[in-house]
Amino acid sequence: MWSKEKSSTDQIKMAANTSFFAAGFKILGDIESENDICVEGEIHGNVKTTKKVVVGKTGKILGNINAKDLCVHGLVEGEVTISDLAKITPTGVVSGIIVTKSIQIEPGADVEATLKKISGNKRGEANSPDQANEKKESNENTPMIMKGKKGNFQYKMGVNAL
Repeated sequence: MWSKEKSSTDQIKMAANTSFFAAGFKILGDIESENDICVEGEIHGNVKTTKKVVVGKTGKILGNINAKDLCVHGLVEGEVTISDLAKITPTGVVSGIIVTKSIQIEPGADVEATLKKISGNKRGEANSPDQANEKKESNENTPMIMKGKKGNFQYKMGVNAL
């Protein structure tokens, strides 16, 4: 009896810390949260959180994402800014721009995106396109072009891809 109460309390706490958008749910507009966000439905708008975004197999985000971590099993189209780890699983489809500290693209993932590494400036913000171009011209690391399922995408040296 005691263990059941504890497990239900843990489930309530977990549910209170995750914003869940179920399959069949569709929203037109921006989402901003202090919680983890799990998307199985569709969001046509921008998503912002200080924590993790998980896009499930039936999930779609058509808009920009700004979060600490990202895991994509479904579809994402837009500019993605992730301060820690962006992970695209074998069922994940991403197109647009990915700005992140580190990235993991698993075999089978469909990625047609420009990859940019977050700079080490004080605010932890990504380089602006102008700063990236200046760095590119003055630095030894030029982007490599890699073949994706739907075409070419840029891969900048220093971004961890597995």
